[in-house]
Amino acid sequence: MENGYTLEEAENLIRSAVKIFCEARDEWWEEEGREARRAWPLCLGAAGPYGAYLADGSEYRGNYGITDEQLKEFHKRRVELLHEAGADIILFETVPSLKEAKVEAEIAEEYGYDYWISFSCLSENIICEGTPIAECATTFAKGYPHLKMIGVNCTKPEYITGLIHKIKENCDIPIGVYPNSGEEYDAVKKVWFGKQSALSFEQYAYNYMKSGASAVGGCCTTVAKHVEEVVRAKKRFSEEQK
Repeated sequence: MENGYTLEEAENLIRSAVKIFCEARDEWWEEEGREARRAWPLCLGAAGPYGAYLADGSEYRGNYGITDEQLKEFHKRRVELLHEAGADIILFETVPSLKEAKVEAEIAEEYGYDYWISFSCLSENIICEGTPIAECATTFAKGYPHLKMIGVNCTKPEYITGLIHKIKENCDIPIGVYPNSGEEYDAVKKVWFGKQSALSFEQYAYNYMKSGASAVGGCCTTVAKHVEEVVRAKKRFSEEQK
């Protein structure tokens, strides 16, 4: 609504996004997926952090200066809309703080919606606002029956393997990861700069699978070629498991 949309228009955009995906998914399934015995694609309804709404870079810090109740009010309606529109899973992504993750989980658990939580991290050890990823994993290890996956996104690819190991050491929930391609983000100028990471994205993806990730993808500044590299990594990994 900050961009001039009415509440109704903004809500319809969320509904439309889910509808478009589901229609494309169903069409693909009938034309190709079913006969090829492919896995049924889930629709993940993405709910980003409060900081992304502020558009001031605070999604990489998590220091919003608001109460849990205010956070809950912000996320609640979006979660309702995504679920009602047909999303199979609510994806709370790029979460910079444990506080926000717990608020999001509380909403989904109250409604009984299945969900994933994906943190953004500053290193192999901590999420963006400074909490150890091990503490985050321990927090969600028990008592959240609708949490189907925990993981990391919007993070440098070289940090992911270490983060996977720390999550695995502290909870048994499946792990999903989708890092950036490696550049740095300037939150003031709102541009990406620098070089991509040293290893190929294919090698990174393979390493993540070997480390125990159940789902692997790409986030900011990843494009079609990165998806192709993940596919090649999956084929390589699957061949080794036979």
